Amino acid sequence: MSVGGPWICRACWKTNRPGDDRCYRCHLPRDADEETIQHKRGAGKATAAKDDARNALDVLKALPSAAVSIFAVLQGLVFWVNGVSALVFGVIFLGVLLLASFSDRMQFEVWVLGVAAAGIAIGSGLFWLRASRAIRARRPWALGISLVSSLTSAAAGVAVLRTRPASADQLDPWIFADIAVFGASALLATLGLLLSPDGP
Repeated sequence: MSVGGPWICRACWKTNRPGDDRCYRCHLPRDADEETIQHKRGAGKATAAKDDARNALDVLKALPSAAVSIFAVLQGLVFWVNGVSALVFGVIFLGVLLLASFSDRMQFEVWVLGVAAAGIAIGSGLFWLRASRAIRARRPWALGISLVSSLTSAAAGVAVLRTRPASADQLDPWIFADIAVFGASALLATLGLLLSPDGP
């Protein structure tokens, strides 16, 4: 067998070393006849087509999970903003109440109600911060909260659309956008529950 320069496989067109008696990629013999070469080319095309179809199917399967992951990050950001806002409000309100407790004009009942409201705000803030972490991890309970809140907001948008006065029809595009956003959010939350590793 000649061991001159590198040779190119006529089935897969890979360049091989001079001393190789078979193609490194497709294993076709170097001195294969034309019939063997054509058969090898057909087999290679069929394999490539199967691989392409399998890769396309894998991409399609991954799309819903990727969409839910993006949604979870965005919804987690919304939960985080809610949590931080409630927490900051509660702490500031509690500080104001503590300062007002030194005033003779502050009624005790009002002060108690104010402290309770501040405590609820702080507790709510801590809850939303926890929900923010949980939904990014795609925990079912956090996705369930997102689903309920999205459905409620979408239903509120529909109710506003039906009961608004005729003179406020310029608000329709905003109302439709609100319904569409919260409807999509509810759909993605439902999909997240179905795809959750912990089960729906």
